Amino acid sequence: MGTSYAPTVFGKQTTFWASYSQTKDMKGFAIPEGGYGGQYADPNGFKSSYNFAVTRPVFFDKFFVSLDYQRAHDYAGKTANVFTLDETVEF
Repeated sequence: MGTSYAPTVFGKQTTFWASYSQTKDMKGFAIPEGGYGGQYADPNGFKSSYNFAVTRPVFFDKFFVSLDYQRAHDYAGKTANVFTLDETVEF
């Protein structure tokens, strides 16, 4: 479940995004954490996850920068906090 809002901030469209997800029975299924490029997967499986992101064009309209945050809870009771800074160029 998620929502987004995209107002114009300082003359450029800026997208704010938030979501929450929860699994019913994924204990023991390794799920990759965001921001690690799929290199790390929690072997316990994620029970729930909150995700927040802000994206806006920088320098020119087809170059986007996003600041992302993920807070995930696994079935072993551990919590992971992941911050990423992503850049995207559209052609």
